[in-house]
Parts: sequence; structure tokens; C-alpha cells
Amino acid sequence: MGHDSERNRQRTVRHLLVCAVLLLSACYRSRADIQRDYARDELAPRKLGAQDPLQRPAAPEEVRVYRVRAWADATYRTQTTRWEERIRALVERASEALAPEFGVRFQLVELHPWERASRDSPHIEDSLQALEAQDHGDEVDWVFGFIGARAFTNDRHDAGMARLGGRHLVLRGSERMAMLKHIDHLDALPQAERDALYAAGKKHSETVVLLHEWAHTLGVPHDATAGAIMCGQYEPQQRSFSQASVALIRVSLGFRKPQTPVDKKAWQRALLAAVDERSSEFTGDGCAQVRSWAKSANEVQPQTQLTPDEVDAANRVISQINSDKPEEARRDIERLTRAHPEHGLVRELACRVEVARDAKSASALAQCRQACRLGPSTTPCVLAVQGVGSVPLPLVGEMLDLAQDRLRGHGSERPKETLDLATTLAQLHRLAQAEQVAQQLGLLEDGMAIRQRIAVRRSWLGLPPGALTPEREPDFARAYHSARTGLAAAAPRALAELERDFAGVPGTLALRCEAALRRRQHPAGRKLCQAALAAWPETWQAHVLLAGLDLAQRHAVAAVDHATIVVEGDRSFETGWRLLAKALQAAHRPAEVAALRERYAAQFGHALTQEPK
Repeated sequence: MGHDSERNRQRTVRHLLVCAVLLLSACYRSRADIQRDYARDELAPRKLGAQDPLQRPAAPEEVRVYRVRAWADATYRTQTTRWEERIRALVERASEALAPEFGVRFQLVELHPWERASRDSPHIEDSLQALEAQDHGDEVDWVFGFIGARAFTNDRHDAGMARLGGRHLVLRGSERMAMLKHIDHLDALPQAERDALYAAGKKHSETVVLLHEWAHTLGVPHDATAGAIMCGQYEPQQRSFSQASVALIRVSLGFRKPQTPVDKKAWQRALLAAVDERSSEFTGDGCAQVRSWAKSANEVQPQTQLTPDEVDAANRVISQINSDKPEEARRDIERLTRAHPEHGLVRELACRVEVARDAKSASALAQCRQACRLGPSTTPCVLAVQGVGSVPLPLVGEMLDLAQDRLRGHGSERPKETLDLATTLAQLHRLAQAEQVAQQLGLLEDGMAIRQRIAVRRSWLGLPPGALTPEREPDFARAYHSARTGLAAAAPRALAELERDFAGVPGTLALRCEAALRRRQHPAGRKLCQAALAAWPETWQAHVLLAGLDLAQRHAVAAVDHATIVVEGDRSFETGWRLLAKALQAAHRPAEVAALRERYAAQFGHALTQEPK
């Protein structure tokens, strides 16, 4: 009996151990399991199609066939195996996505190699302009341009581009979409699984970007609905247009019929009404883009068609400009301008040629002003005013205002032009205007960088937003710099004029503080610097002056506080780093001095050795 009991006990223990092993094995998840779940949830593309067909209007019974001509540049053809087959398959996938919901199919009637001298430009909008010059869309409804991939990105502004209401769109190869880069890290998955995921991701990203840019040509702005095709960033989870985008596409397709002239004014009115009805479902910038396009008083007139020989001549001019041969370029461009005096892109090339010859010449100003007037690009407006010393200020304002009006509502579609304009406005101290333009770049890296640079300029000038009207900001900047120069030369007249015209501006108070400290009127100077900081704590010149004064009067801790604000605000200001190092030494904080020296060396590439006197 005892032996039976012992055997039963052992049998029970074995069963429990087996159950425990099975339970643990069921709970254990390998690296491959975890990576497979991640791939399924985050990287695997969703099937394109309406999310909830029951909430959508019935699809049109009629299927319309729209003619498409496509061009592929040399980089795309080199990077893409069987490039013709790839493009035809992409156009077919887009048709399959659009036909059930919109009754739209694309017919690829022509596919050509695209030879162009400017193919190496890093800016996709340059490619869009080149496509518009190459092919005006005769006898087709849309023109597609395919260019090579450049870098890993999920930014649709680099993956593709089209103008609101246009007929041209440019798409980069999808080999370097950032999402696809993550697949390489799934090292626990079999290569076959990774290859399948990569292939599906490429097809999905190509198709979604094409549909996104196509919708832009129908006047559809960026969408606020998560996971929708019209969102500003590409995600594998995107599968359909939102209901708001569907409504706008249907409105536009009512006017954009195959091989039929468009009543543009009626189309714009109808689209504007549809956007206003559903404005909460689009981004604020997107609604502004549509309203600006629909109400624009500065429409660029249709360009006359360039012949193939003239297109070759235009490409030759671009190559000659890039090769620093402006005199040769001038001979070619003169023939083009005689044949097409009102062609905006030809005039832009003429502007660039004259700028290459002599940026400050009367001829450069005349050509760029004409090109600025004609559009569609704002580049000539910027090129003309960059030689501001030779351009009358009223004319500067005229061209910059025209450029801003032309980009209003289209900044995110034309990021290079927008960035160039914002940078030029900031350089001319038209800071409020620069901020308005830069705001159109949204969360793009370049947009955040230029807004930071504008903020730095404001802080060094002691000019907070709203302290002056936008028109007076350039006058203040000129008076401020003149007064600073006058202080260094012991000529106080300019400071007196600054006080007269801009009393109470924090920057004016900071310069008055500096003048008092130069006269060794330390209590009065401190009071003026404190008044500047009370008016605006970001007045960095006041912080610099107080840091130096506190060091001289052995208030080391206060000096550290002021110098830290300057260094953290503008890390390119080396004097601030040296001032902070001396303040930390005076405060007996050696560990922080050592850390600061390391940061300085990483920032500037050399050691922090010179101390302020």
C-alpha cells in the first residue's frame, strides 16, 4: 500500500512538471515571434480600399478612362529593375484602388525616358518645374514624372509633389522610404519573410503616394483623419481616403472629365464651398491652401508650349549656369525670351543667367522683376532682392509681398521656395513676414530650423513679436545696428535717434544699458538691463551685459544664470560659452567647467582656451 502511494505521488509530480513545462513553453515567445508581431502590426501594409463602404455614397456606374503620359529620369531607370513594367504596374494598382469608389481608371498612353540636365537637384519641386516645362500635357489628362530615390524618408513632400489643381505630379522611387529601412532590423525572421514584407511595402508606399499627389491635383488638401491617404506623413496603415476627401474628389471629378476643358472658376467655387462645409476634417493649413488657390487673384497664365528643340535649349541653359558659363547661357536664353517673352519659366532662366553674370546689375533686376511678375516660381523675386544694396526698398517690398502672396496656402507643396523666401525675409529683418511664411512649412525639419533662426534674430535684437508693426521691424533693425556701431565708435547720435523712434523696445533699453556701462555708470546700467528683461526675458544682449557686470562685482551665481540663458539660447555664440566658463570658475564649480569644456569642443571642434577679460 505504501509503495502504491509513493508511485502515485511520483506520478502526480511528473504530471505537474509536464504541465508546468507545457505552460511555460506556451508563454515563451521567441525573438522571431516578437519581430513577426511587430512586422504584422507596424510594418505590414494594409489593403487599399474603403474602410466602411456602408458609410460611403454608391460608386458611379460609369467608369471614366483618363489618359496619362509618364516620364522616368535616368536615376530612376538606373535604380529600378524593369522600370517600364514597374510603372505600368503602379498605374494599374492606382486604377484598381480608384475605380470602385470613383469610377476612375488610368490609361498609360505613353512612357518615355526623361533626359534632363538638372536631374541631380535635391529638391523635388525643381523636378516638378522641369516636368511642367518638358510636357504641357497636350492630349492627356495627367503627366506623371518618376525620379530616383535619394534618402530614407517618410515625408510625402520628398516622396512626391503636385500642385493644387494642377495636372503634373512627380514621384520618387520607393526604395528608400524610411518604413522599409526598419525591415532590415528584423534579423530573426527568415529572409523570405523579410523579402515579402519589403516587396509589399514598396508597392503600398508607391501606390499611396501616387494617390495622395493625384488628389492634390484635384484640389484636395491634407487630411486631419488618422490613417487616411491624405495625411501628411506616409504610414503602412493607410488604406483609404477619408469621407471628407472623398467628397472633395467627387466634386472635382465633376469638372475634371477626360480630355475635356475645365471651367476653372466654377470648379474653384464648388470646391471652396465643399471645403468650407467640412473644414474641421482637414488641417488648418490645408483649408488655407484651397481657399488661397480658389480665390487667388494672382493666377499664373497658361504658358505657351516649348518645342522639343526649345526644351533642349532650356536644359542647356541650366547646364551652362551650373557649369559657371553665364555668357554661353545668355546667348541661348536670349533666343528663348524673344520667342516666349511671357513664359514664366523662360523668364526665370533669364533671371538666373543675369544673376550669374552680375547679381547687382540693372539687367539682373529687370529680368528677375519680370520673372517675379509672371510666376509661377517665387525664386526670381528672391534672387532680385538678395542684392538689396542695389534695389530700391519699395521695390524690395513689392517683390517680396508678391512672392508671399503667391506661396500663401501652397508653402508645404513648395518647401524649397518657401524656405528660400523665409530665409531672405529674415535676413532683411522682415521678421513677422518671415514667420508667416515659415509657418507654412509646418513640422518639416527645415521649417522648424528657420523658425528657430528667426527667434534667435529677435532675441539678439531685443525685438519681441508684436512689439512693432511688421512694417517697422526692418527700420528698427537698421537703427539698432547703427546705434551699436555708434557705441563702439563713441558716437552717441545714432543711439539718441533709436531712443527717439523706438523708445521702450527691449533692444533699445539693452543698448542704453550698454552705453551706461561703457560710461561706468553701473547702477544706471543695471537698472536699464533689468528693465529690458522685465519687458522681454529673451533680450539676450541684456543677459550678456549683466553677466559681465555680475562677474566684475563678484556676483558669480547671478553671472552663471545670465550666461547660461545665452548659451542655451544661441549655442553658436562663442563669447557666451567663454563668459559662462569664467562665471562657473568664479562660482567654484569645477565639474561643471569640465563638462562645459567637453560640450564646447563637441560644438566647435576645438578646445575652450581663451577666457574673457
